[in-house]
Amino acid sequence: MSLSAAYDCCRQIARRHYENFPVGSLLVPRRLRPHFYALYAYCRVSDDLGDEGDEAGRARALEAWEEELRGALSGRAAGPVLTALADTASRFDIPHQLFFDLLRAFKQDQEKRRYRSEQELLGYCRYSANPVGRMVLYLAGAATDRNLQLSDCVCTGLQLANFCQDVSVDLTKGRVYFPLDDLLECSYSEVDLAAGVQNDAFARLMRLQCARARSFLLRGMPLARSLPFRLGLEIRLICLGGLRILEKVEASGPLVLAHRPALAPLDFAGMLVRLAW
Repeated sequence: MSLSAAYDCCRQIARRHYENFPVGSLLVPRRLRPHFYALYAYCRVSDDLGDEGDEAGRARALEAWEEELRGALSGRAAGPVLTALADTASRFDIPHQLFFDLLRAFKQDQEKRRYRSEQELLGYCRYSANPVGRMVLYLAGAATDRNLQLSDCVCTGLQLANFCQDVSVDLTKGRVYFPLDDLLECSYSEVDLAAGVQNDAFARLMRLQCARARSFLLRGMPLARSLPFRLGLEIRLICLGGLRILEKVEASGPLVLAHRPALAPLDFAGMLVRLAW
């Protein structure tokens, strides 16, 4: 497969999947879009391997994918996604460890389904979310120490917002991404969560989770001012999307246990208005 065909495959994967946040939108400089697609396709395939198919085979599938990744980054022939990814990594000097860090999180999901404390959960975000933002900074040629720290805040905030948004989905997978210490503090139990108990304790729990996610997003938003104009707008739009999801989670109240809040066209319009401010 030619390199051009490999990138085109990544573009198709990115365009096929619904997401809350834009992928390779018009705000991303045209020269960078194929590389955004390559990163997205890698993340998407890796995530799917960890979430779909026979549960007993997911760990093996991830191990096989990791071995293919290792080979692609070493110059061996690979499928379209890893071919494009290896080329992008080479062109922009993206540290290979970031790709392996992401796989570490997906492999962890196969074994660990509870997190005792906030710090333990943030440790998971260190691998499940933060590597993606760091990859993007390397694409932009803006991977300074300060920008990397701000990016980690944005990505952790987005991951925490996603946990709030996807609580009903994660429960069907037997996963709880709220610190068990928080459940204890709010007098709400895992049994309550599994049973869908909707009470004041649950409302307190969700306010705590949303506040934590919002805090990280707001701390990371200055990153937008450190990047080239169009990419900075993209980052700001992504942050606004995360903040809007948190607003919708809080507005949903206990319904979030049965219904996954999602962004609608009017939400995107509102985000664009706020972006202009």
